[in-house]
Amino acid sequence: LSERRIKEAQKPIADVTTTSMDAYNYFLKGTESYDKFYYEDARQFLEKAVELDPTFASAYIWLAFAYGGLGDAKASNEAVEKAKTFSKKATDKERLFIEAFYAYIVKKDQVKYFRLLKQLAAKYPKDEVAHHLLGLYYKGENLYYEAVEEFNKALELDPYSGFALNDLAYTYAEIGNFEKAIEYFKRYASAFPGDANPIDSMAECYFLMGRLDEAIAKYKEALEVKPDFHQASQSIGYIYAFKENYAEAMRWADKF
Repeated sequence: LSERRIKEAQKPIADVTTTSMDAYNYFLKGTESYDKFYYEDARQFLEKAVELDPTFASAYIWLAFAYGGLGDAKASNEAVEKAKTFSKKATDKERLFIEAFYAYIVKKDQVKYFRLLKQLAAKYPKDEVAHHLLGLYYKGENLYYEAVEEFNKALELDPYSGFALNDLAYTYAEIGNFEKAIEYFKRYASAFPGDANPIDSMAECYFLMGRLDEAIAKYKEALEVKPDFHQASQSIGYIYAFKENYAEAMRWADKF
């Protein structure tokens, strides 16, 4: 497990409200896989967690994220509904997170989602996930200064937060500060050696900079780490199409 997950494993099991240690261990494996953007692995671990504890509210929320990453909106909505159903026995912080994502995923209520995130960050100022989610919200609204501020708060609380490092780097890339973007992508890769997504993210940054051959090389490097990291295959095909090398683009599309 990553250093972050080791820290979480040292917390009381009641923090995520399950009485099953086996379910909790699968939950940790699932959330770590999701952190790596390994959505299929995350799905399998989290489905096992809720099989062992069918009332494990937080596991259903993370399972919803995994389904979302796999493009299964129906399954994602159903998992959030189950999380809400079983949230009555969850901690206050868990309930707030569940309410926030119920508003966002099921009800499509951005205003309520933002209000609940602000409430979470105010009530639990040392929770890095709340600040990271606020950063993502601001980034989605093109409020880049506010996004950078929240991502930095998350990183002050957890310097190993892969999501915060990745999203802060992308924020800098979106505003054209590629020097800072590469700095944070490198920090992300250093914090998670042997993972495919930091390499994939660096590849996308090279693409945005117009360094197409370097982007292709990095995407191929990500696939060497995890051959079923399909988003890298898809991106390689897209770049070859962009370069008007359609035969190679089709070859990579067939792999995807």
